[in-house]
Amino acid sequence: MPGRSAAVLACGVTNAAKLLVASLAFTGAYAGVSVHDGAGSEPAPVTTVTLSAREMPVTEPLQERPVAVSRSKAPRPSRAPVAR
Repeated sequence: MPGRSAAVLACGVTNAAKLLVASLAFTGAYAGVSVHDGAGSEPAPVTTVTLSAREMPVTEPLQERPVAVSRSKAPRPSRAPVAR
């Protein structure tokens, strides 16, 4: 049993190390982009967008339109051989 628990522990340590390396790489890339964007460049222009909505009264009643229903059968799926 000690061999199995050591293998599980080693696997966990390996996964933690991979996660740490990935986190450091992401942080370094993010910091590099942040420094690059802010180095001597003027700030990006700000655009303000205002969204609004208001209720409108219904001025005329909705008219129901007849819906055409087709009774045709749907096309059958092809019976092409499946590659395995």
